[in-house]
Amino acid sequence: MNEEKKIIVSLGFEGGEVTLWGRRNSLGSWKYATGRNESALADLLFDEDADLLPVLVREPVQWVDSFDEAIGLLEKYSWRRAYPSHVHPDFRELVWNQVIAKRPPSRNLFRWVEACEVEIDKGMVTLADWIQNSKFTVILSGAGLSTASGIPDFRSGSGWWNNIDPTTVATADAMKHNYETFHAFYSFRIHALEGLLPNQSHQILAKWERHGLVKAVATQNVDGFHQLAGSHNVHELHGSIRSVCCSECDHPASTERFLDQSKCQQCDGKLRPNVTLFDESLPSQAWEGALKAIVQSDLVIAIGTSLNVYPANRLPSMTEGRTVVINLEPTMMDEKFNLVIHGKSEEIHLKVDKWIGRL
Repeated sequence: MNEEKKIIVSLGFEGGEVTLWGRRNSLGSWKYATGRNESALADLLFDEDADLLPVLVREPVQWVDSFDEAIGLLEKYSWRRAYPSHVHPDFRELVWNQVIAKRPPSRNLFRWVEACEVEIDKGMVTLADWIQNSKFTVILSGAGLSTASGIPDFRSGSGWWNNIDPTTVATADAMKHNYETFHAFYSFRIHALEGLLPNQSHQILAKWERHGLVKAVATQNVDGFHQLAGSHNVHELHGSIRSVCCSECDHPASTERFLDQSKCQQCDGKLRPNVTLFDESLPSQAWEGALKAIVQSDLVIAIGTSLNVYPANRLPSMTEGRTVVINLEPTMMDEKFNLVIHGKSEEIHLKVDKWIGRL
């Protein structure tokens, strides 16, 4: 065999390196073999052990005919955990596919990305790594999470805030003095939910909870999609539009009675959805539950929220762990987060979930 040897993969280990060599014949076929160089350990030898030096530098002996067999030669070295110093350009895609097939330690992944010159979104991989290694992840979700379900985002450039100012109708004062407008606004929102379902973001977050990757969700949304998707530990900071009560005595009522403008059957008071209005305090149980989870957390991910509404926008700052914000548009608080990802939440969740499956 007279073909010139080429380095296919060069791997650094403590004390030496392992190389996968390749030889290509005139017909373009490759053969492969491994070689080991542990000469860095020579400094640890005593003089009487000098005859061991040739054992530390082993030239390729066993040549194999297929790339799969070549990978088999590397497996005994736990090669995915090594430091890749070189990957032959013609083999980068093949090597990369072998790397991610067996989920290398996340600390090694970016080394392989660089060595194989793979184009990835580092933010997605970083987030997947953080979620995998977090012991207590909390989600803070906002309106942007539900836009893929068909619900408009209040605060985006194309959201309802350009058409109507909810602060003028979603208030206790409007409910008391302008009930017709208040009722029309919330009737429209209730009807807008009809036929809509949780999107893939909600489904993925629920899956992460089932797998122990998410411990709690604190949501500013009132649509109930987190629970419909299967999440259990949900703190509804702004209440729920899916239930109704009396504005005077808090007696529960049906949504149908609210839509019909019926009165409370207990005290004849006006009915309202169980949402937090703009001039009301957050429900104490939801707030205290969210705050307790945030304080315990080592990772907080704010998703689809402009972080403009107090006091929910203060929650990420109450963790001593890492913080991430995912939003379609930049927020005024981006610089306060450890990781910022701009884009559609559903697309980001799908990509991050895929990487979690690889890490």
